[in-house]
Amino acid sequence: MMAVMDDLEHTGIRRMGRPPRYETTEAMATAMTEFFDSCAEKGQPPLVTSLALALGFSCRDALDNYLKKPEFHDLVKRAKLICEDYAAKGLISGKNPAGFIFLLKQYGWRDVQENVVTYETHEQRVARLVR
Repeated sequence: MMAVMDDLEHTGIRRMGRPPRYETTEAMATAMTEFFDSCAEKGQPPLVTSLALALGFSCRDALDNYLKKPEFHDLVKRAKLICEDYAAKGLISGKNPAGFIFLLKQYGWRDVQENVVTYETHEQRVARLVR
């Protein structure tokens, strides 16, 4: 099997997968800037799904795959953070929060309820009720 892979390498044929859509961070940063500028001009929300489409991907996972590449990691994280920031600001804007809550859950935010259970002895309960 390894000999076949070596032969393919010498012929210039790639081992697996399609070539990446973005070879450089500069190319991706330019496309992202155009996306965010367009959102601002049109008054449209910057969503991760819209960002992935604008970058020419067919799913959000394709964008997340660039997180695995060290040179793209910070760029993609920052772009996703801009989208998350939109949702967080929307949550406190006074508009209907349900949609923003849903969006934030896509970024890993959680609703947390804290239940505190206390136990008291019979004597403690009587003392509390007598006060």
